[in-house]
Parts: sequence; structure tokens; C-alpha cells
Amino acid sequence: MSYQTDRRSRTRAIAVYMTLLMLGAALGFLVRFGVITDHILW
Repeated sequence: MSYQTDRRSRTRAIAVYMTLLMLGAALGFLVRFGVITDHILW
């Protein structure tokens, strides 16, 4: 295990986390603006 590999995996984890965060924010905005209703989600 080298420091380079650890940095790369950490960067990938941060990228995945940011992607999920942006998807969650986008879904939240859609629900707030009424594009997606509770009937569709549930």
C-alpha cells in the first residue's frame, strides 16, 4: 500500500460522495418545485 494509491482512492470516494450529494439536491429541488409529486415518489 502506497500513499499514491490511498490518495487516489480517497479522491474517488470524495467524487462519489459529491455526485450523490448533487443528485440528492437535484431531487430535493424537483420535489420542492412540484415537478415530482409525493404520489410518484411513494
